[in-house]
Amino acid sequence: MIEVILSRRLKWLTLLRVLFVSLLFGATVLFNLDDGTSLLRYTSHIVLYYITTVTFTVSFVYLILLRILKDERSLVRLTYFQVVGDVVLSAALVAITGGTDSVFTFFFSLVIFYAAIILYRRGALLTATASTPLFLAIGLSEMGVLPESLQLTEGLDGLPGAPDMADGAVQAEVIEELQSRILQSRIYNLVVNIVAFYSIAMLASYLAEQVRRESEGHRQTRHSLEDLQALHRNIVQSLRSGLVTISLDGKISFFNAEIEALSAERKGDLRGADVRDVFPALRHILGNPDKHELLTTEVTTQMIEGRSTLL
Repeated sequence: MIEVILSRRLKWLTLLRVLFVSLLFGATVLFNLDDGTSLLRYTSHIVLYYITTVTFTVSFVYLILLRILKDERSLVRLTYFQVVGDVVLSAALVAITGGTDSVFTFFFSLVIFYAAIILYRRGALLTATASTPLFLAIGLSEMGVLPESLQLTEGLDGLPGAPDMADGAVQAEVIEELQSRILQSRIYNLVVNIVAFYSIAMLASYLAEQVRRESEGHRQTRHSLEDLQALHRNIVQSLRSGLVTISLDGKISFFNAEIEALSAERKGDLRGADVRDVFPALRHILGNPDKHELLTTEVTTQMIEGRSTLL
């Protein structure tokens, strides 16, 4: 049962991933058709092209593995593998779409959220821990801490409303101020997002754990009820006396094998039939108002066709 649920969730996850990347790539192509430039002209577009190709290929492999893997342990391992892949995918999308200011930073949180649903607290915390260094590396790269990163002063001359940079002192002062503001903004983005990663992991995993406990409780209750019903059925069917239960309007709701044997000449299922039609000898008992008021507590023995039957 668990394997079936996990396999179904992984299939939906794979399809949603493919749909998301397809929409992203399609939107990029559509918005770049108007300027007459090639999609492969910019480095970010090239990276997005490769991301889309790899995602499609890996998702196809996932679907094949889901048809092969049947045991729970293998499916859990495949889930962890997908989660790690999605964390890397999130980092790549964030890196090529604006860094720590990217609108796709929510994708990290989305991966953490579904990891909590499928893998519960351990999976959510591991996903948050895997997301943190990647997001941190993107931020440090923007700030020039890591090698071969973009410098903070790049493109400052082209900022709208920037003052005349002819004066060297003014230029240095403006650049220093902009550097300070950008640095503060990126540090703020790093701290807020990393805190959000672990907050989402804790909250989502808590809710997922609560749902899992309730589901397990319901499953145990259902199994206990099924066992009780089976025990009741075996006990009742083993009785040598006929046993039938009826509703307040005289309709048969349950009967055992002895009752079925007594009414062997009647064709069709007895369930739902009027007991007075099946056993006419009971009409005078059910028609007695004094007895009718005590039907829920009185046990009556009546000879039907020469046999003693418990009512």
